[in-house]
Amino acid sequence: MKKYVSFILILILLIGSFYYADKVSNFIINKSPLMKTLKSNKDKYEIKSVDAIVSDEYIIPGIEGKKVSEIESYYNMKKYNTFVSDKLIYKSIIPSISLEKNKDLIYPELERKSAKIENAMKNAGLNVNRVGSIMTAFFTDKKVVDYDTATTADTKRYAEYYNHLLENGIYAAPSQFEAMFVSFAHTEDDIEKTCQVIESFK
Repeated sequence: MKKYVSFILILILLIGSFYYADKVSNFIINKSPLMKTLKSNKDKYEIKSVDAIVSDEYIIPGIEGKKVSEIESYYNMKKYNTFVSDKLIYKSIIPSISLEKNKDLIYPELERKSAKIENAMKNAGLNVNRVGSIMTAFFTDKKVVDYDTATTADTKRYAEYYNHLLENGIYAAPSQFEAMFVSFAHTEDDIEKTCQVIESFK
């Protein structure tokens, strides 16, 4: 029993010595001219994070910030014994509102908008291939799955379709073999107008 008590006491003393040694070490470092210079200059190199703006109509991405890691930067500069801005080490500051944190809102809405345009194309009799928010309308009655089936498309008819969209303020890909990209930035009015113009193509 005494052996266990002695072991526990020694363990406590070791932990305590490491703890206080670290405290003393940090105290000495914070009093050093290099750390004082580092602390007085770090604000010039730090960048505050900026929250993203996410609404039903549009999104503005946020900006990731960066904060100087004082202790790591100190040790990185210690061998030079002077402040060197290139040797600063940073920690990332993630915005409290970011696109990553709002993906459950963004992607379902993007899918809804894309599906609405796809349906308008189908209503106009177009053959549509879509993956997520990327789609292409083909003027062929064959299912397009490869190069051979893609080249059955009527490119002259596609040119007429493209010009019809362009004349009505919709800017689509000019080539039959390019894709349309739907963005979260497209408003509901944009989507509705696009659908109406597509469905009016004869």
